[in-house]
Amino acid sequence: MNAVKPEPTIPTARRRRAVGALVALAMAGCGGAEKPRAKTAADVPPPPKLGEAAPQRAATAAEKADFDKVVADYQAATEKGLDPAQCPKLTKAYADVADKYPRLTEARYNEGALKERCKDGDGAKKAYLAALGSNGAHAPSLAAVGRLAAAAGDEARAMEYFSQAVKADPKSPFGYLGRALVLRERGRNGTTEAVQEAVGE
Repeated sequence: MNAVKPEPTIPTARRRRAVGALVALAMAGCGGAEKPRAKTAADVPPPPKLGEAAPQRAATAAEKADFDKVVADYQAATEKGLDPAQCPKLTKAYADVADKYPRLTEARYNEGALKERCKDGDGAKKAYLAALGSNGAHAPSLAAVGRLAAAAGDEARAMEYFSQAVKADPKSPFGYLGRALVLRERGRNGTTEAVQEAVGE
C-alpha cells in the first residue's frame, strides 16, 4: 500500500509488449471507447506537479488493519453484485478511513472508485482530487480524474492527467490506456496506431 514512486521510462521492448496488451484491451468487446459509469462536470483543475508529490512510504500497521477491514467488508457486501442501496454505507466506510488517515491515499482513491461505480461522478472527482492532495504522484488517481474529464468531453485536460499518470508510474497501464482510448475516440489512424502513439512508439 505504498504511495506510487516515479520510475524510469519503460524500455523499448517492454513498451512494445504494452502496445500489444493495450491493443487487446482497447479492442475487447466494446467496439469503442469505454463507456463512462458516471457523468461529471468538466471543471477539473490542472494535475499536480510531480515534484510536489509526497515521498514513498509504507502504511502503518494500524492503517493497514483498518483499510483491510473495509476492503473485506466491501467484498463480502458485494459478493453477489453491488446493490445501489449499499453505496452510501460502503463509500462512507472508505471515507472514514481516509479521514482518519489523511496520508493513506489508497483509502481516498477507493472511496472515489466506489462513488464512480455508484454513478456519483462529482463525488468521485472530489475524492480522487483529495487523493492527489495527499500524493500527487498516485497514478491510479491521476488516470481516474483523466477518465472523468474525458467522459465530460474535456479531452485536453484528460490527456494532461493521463500523461501525468504515465510519468508518475510508467509501469502502470492506466495512463497509457487512457491516452489510447482518447486517441481512438478521435479516430487517429485506427486503433493500433492510436495505441502506439499513446505509449510513445
